[in-house]
Amino acid sequence: TDYTAVYEVTGLQPSTEYQYQVRSTNDAFSFPASTFRTFPSIPSSNSFSFVFGSCFFRRPWEDLTNFKLITKLSPAFYMFLGDLIYSDSPVYLSKTVEYFYTYYRRMFDDKYFQSILSTLPSFFIFSDHELDDGWDQRTEQQYDNAINKAWNSYVAVRNPTPPIAGGGVYYYSYNYGDVSFFVMDTRTYRARNSLDNNSPDKDMVGSTQMEEIKEFLREGLDPLSSIPLPRVKFLVCEIPFTLNDNRGDSWSGHMHERTIMFDYITDLMDATENGTLSGPLRVVFLSGDMHIAASFEMNHKGRRFYEFSASPVQAFSIRLGGSSGSFLRNRADDKTLHTYSGTSVLGHMSVDTTTTVPSVKHTMYRYDGDVLWTVDVQFDS
Repeated sequence: TDYTAVYEVTGLQPSTEYQYQVRSTNDAFSFPASTFRTFPSIPSSNSFSFVFGSCFFRRPWEDLTNFKLITKLSPAFYMFLGDLIYSDSPVYLSKTVEYFYTYYRRMFDDKYFQSILSTLPSFFIFSDHELDDGWDQRTEQQYDNAINKAWNSYVAVRNPTPPIAGGGVYYYSYNYGDVSFFVMDTRTYRARNSLDNNSPDKDMVGSTQMEEIKEFLREGLDPLSSIPLPRVKFLVCEIPFTLNDNRGDSWSGHMHERTIMFDYITDLMDATENGTLSGPLRVVFLSGDMHIAASFEMNHKGRRFYEFSASPVQAFSIRLGGSSGSFLRNRADDKTLHTYSGTSVLGHMSVDTTTTVPSVKHTMYRYDGDVLWTVDVQFDS
């Protein structure tokens, strides 16, 4: 485990600030005392914010100074949406577990990253560069060393417990009061990107995870269920959902499962409106990966959904309209509301469920704190 460890503390009270300190039993070393705040109880209403983003390309001579903006915004938590390391850049030098450990040591050695992790609850999922660019080889080749060993030791152990025990499952869900989140794993189960985009064999999440996603979406909608209905549900992925991302690596290149998921969401919405299920169901989508920040208004069967994609947090940019950035398009189904190409952005979400209709507001920040755009999410009900 490369000398990593997890210590579980139980008996904590909700919405409470705690101080803690880590030191060795013989006092040979110690870390400065720090604080954290626990999440509110389920299903309490709250007004809170969180930040999200992907793509962290730390060169050996650089500090992750852009993390300072996170502290200024005072979010309740951070969602790291993949590409925490670039193990394949500039080239692969090895596929051993020690090789991957080296990249995580470099990342976790950064003082700004340490400051965030020591005080702010954080959630993670991996993308392709933890493995290799455009990873579509499931658990073959370097997957065991890169994910089951290195990623798991440094990162996955910090995440909530996945729904299936026994190891090797990295998707999960969690709640912040009456708001729920499902974080997908779209690398472990995906079929080869080269398959036809509409092929029923071209998985992105696989059948088992898809059932978990459906269960998450249906949670609280059954009139006879004792489970409270989350006021807002976030579906979170390392790769964009929009059809306007024209890469075979994204959800637009895996249309069979995308259609299953969006059909299920719209069917649930129909059922809540005709009284078959309780409701309403409100879903917002978050993603990263593109090295372009963007906001989208997606449409499926007459239903409107918002997606916000924040990338990179600190890495190289892709020029919009250039040979690399030409994958973004506009379709009749989806609208691209905003785009920005730069070396550092940060997605921010403000959520207020204390009102009759929950308020959700998205803000995209540049690393220097300048606001690139804001979007007020409009729910149909």
